[in-house]
Amino acid sequence: AAAARGSVFLKLDVESAEYDLLPRLLTSGALCLCDYILIEWHLNAVAPGKRLAGVLFRNQLDGLLARGCARPPRLIIHDEDYRNNYGEPVPGLDKLASRYANAAAHLRNKRNFGVASDIIAQRSIRRPRAVSTVTAWLRNASEGVCAHYFADGLGRQRRETSARTTGRCEGRSGKFAVTTTQAENNLTSYAGECLRMCAACGRCNFLTLSRRERTCHWFESCDVRSLQRLRLAVTGPATLPKQAGAL
Repeated sequence: AAAARGSVFLKLDVESAEYDLLPRLLTSGALCLCDYILIEWHLNAVAPGKRLAGVLFRNQLDGLLARGCARPPRLIIHDEDYRNNYGEPVPGLDKLASRYANAAAHLRNKRNFGVASDIIAQRSIRRPRAVSTVTAWLRNASEGVCAHYFADGLGRQRRETSARTTGRCEGRSGKFAVTTTQAENNLTSYAGECLRMCAACGRCNFLTLSRRERTCHWFESCDVRSLQRLRLAVTGPATLPKQAGAL
């Protein structure tokens, strides 16, 4: 109702219907005509599946009015009685809060383990020049493995043989095991560790990264033009300088 001095006062106490009514009043511009607004909130009377949206709307209402109204209300009072608004669960609230609280760790450690996602991330986040060198290797690598990958006992079919060759730099091929403590759970760090170990092995001229087995395999020779298809494996020449700090 309009007061004698021309001010408009709105008191809203509609037993949880405010979550449906206020968005309509906001989008229609009706709330911008008010000078003073008093809202009594009833979150606990809302269906559990709609409470998270209600919490977000209630906490954004003041800002929406301040930014959307040519002449925002002078005062907005939120009446949030404890019994009406607290004590009942808000499904999804903990998950949402945790997601934003750990955003930095999420970007650093939780990206999908794949070439495409890693390249996208590297383009959007500034990294040292060294990392871009590893990314270039990943871009140029081809899907598949060398023809003698399984013959040398490096595949899953002959795990007992490959276990004896892990970490050695002998013969015409072998494998390096990359632990989670050596590389983050993203492909660039993983490939960087493999290339560093390859740089220390004089026989490592070609490198295969197996994302499924979390290992990298080295070869003294390999025809990259006739690779055998193997899911989640890429192969390329180890052309980076074989010296410390090259990466």
